[in-house]
Amino acid sequence: MKKISAGSIALITKMGVKILPVLLKLAKALKFGKGALLGLSLASYAYLFTWKFAAIIVILIFVHESGHVWAMKKYGLKTKGIYFLPFIGGAAVADEEFPSRKSEAFIGIMGPIWGFALTSLVALLYFATGNPFLAATASWMALINLFNLLPINPLDGGRIMKSIAYSVSSKLGLYFLVTGIIASGFLAFKAGLMLFALLLIVAVIELAFEYKRREVLPKMNVTGIIGSSLAYLSVIALLWFTMASMSHVPGAAAAMELLKG
Repeated sequence: MKKISAGSIALITKMGVKILPVLLKLAKALKFGKGALLGLSLASYAYLFTWKFAAIIVILIFVHESGHVWAMKKYGLKTKGIYFLPFIGGAAVADEEFPSRKSEAFIGIMGPIWGFALTSLVALLYFATGNPFLAATASWMALINLFNLLPINPLDGGRIMKSIAYSVSSKLGLYFLVTGIIASGFLAFKAGLMLFALLLIVAVIELAFEYKRREVLPKMNVTGIIGSSLAYLSVIALLWFTMASMSHVPGAAAAMELLKG
């Protein structure tokens, strides 16, 4: 990792959702198609890190976002596909709004689940071969997915927990979003990273947007709330276990140390 802490990429990979429309218009004006954006993304990550880590990031983003797209299609949503955004990450874009809180939570969790599946495959290859590069790769993949499960918008964890909170009550949902804004501000101040400041801005936009539609989306029932909560916590536990099981390997240990702060 060269120009920036490797852990920062975990935040970058989910920042494209709210600012995506503006960036896509810019890309269209410059005649950049999906292939060009993919190439620029690889170049941007290679500049920040190394070409090997750039390839890992792009593969993980693709698999992660594919999980979101698959879930969108399960709910019959029309999708525009996956867009790679240089220095920002990527986003699975739907043509329609989520029909319910349940769909929002399901679509949100499927990205990390698919990311965990890829992480598990790489981890199994490490245990089969003993190759330390595979251990480091699996650990960083797990770290990125774990970061995306932080309960702060617009990260996947924030979307899942927001859907759960709104299904309990509208006030709890709004309290959750306000707490996310405060947490984003604290992280921006403590870490001194503009990435966290950008997260804070997006969280404020999300609060205004959600306030308008707080009573519009159908809520989850008790079974949905419990199921979504268990799925969320289970994926976090599995990703943590994956990192812990390889923490004795130098490259993988660095990911675990960053996670511990």
